[in-house]
Amino acid sequence: MTYKANLTQYLSNEFKRLYEEPFNTDVTVQVGEEGHSKIFQAH
Repeated sequence: MTYKANLTQYLSNEFKRLYEEPFNTDVTVQVGEEGHSKIFQAH
């Protein structure tokens, strides 16, 4: 893989870790904002 491909994969994994994992917790239920609700429903 090229450096760019590795970097893209890394950023993709980091994005998933930072933005998906928190929504798998009970905290998600307390978030009422429309955008976050959509993310929660996607799971």
